[in-house]
Amino acid sequence: MRFPIVNRGLKGDSQAPRICAYLVASRQNDSDVVDPCKRQPFRGRCPSKNGESPKRSQFVLRYYMRNGECVSYPYGHCANDESEPQLYRYKEECEDACINPPPGQQ
Repeated sequence: MRFPIVNRGLKGDSQAPRICAYLVASRQNDSDVVDPCKRQPFRGRCPSKNGESPKRSQFVLRYYMRNGECVSYPYGHCANDESEPQLYRYKEECEDACINPPPGQQ
């Protein structure tokens, strides 16, 4: 038995891109605190400025703590993004902050 394919998809003048952008933006508030000891999601595009189209992010490695050790992961770095979290560029930084923090900072 065959079922007809019904295209209930979105048309060209859809609100979908705006809705997606809203949902992403609503999850990223200034009040959100990023824990650099946790893995952050890769972002492929940087935020647009002054109405320009979004630029691609730069592929970099950052470090986070997984199962008691610091390991690298891919992250999309945006050079001119003031809201980009400060993540660990070096394994030693991650170990010092996440595995062996100074007394009183645990």
